[in-house]
Amino acid sequence: MKAADAIRQITAKSQWSQNRLGVALGYTPQAMVQALGRKDMRCGLVARTLDLLGYELWAVPKGTRVPSGSIQITAPEQEGGE
Repeated sequence: MKAADAIRQITAKSQWSQNRLGVALGYTPQAMVQALGRKDMRCGLVARTLDLLGYELWAVPKGTRVPSGSIQITAPEQEGGE
């Protein structure tokens, strides 16, 4: 799943809105929509956004067992060339 899609999915389950996330990150609502619309979000923005939502960004070796509820973020090229 692309990082932006993961953030949207987590946001939908939380009490945060995209606008509130954007404000907390120092973005205007329009800039937040644009950031989530990018093909490939910057790692720092992904990490900060996930932190606000109560998640962490980790790099783990392939094949590692991850906790239930974890979301794998893939490169856009692995998503069918999006």
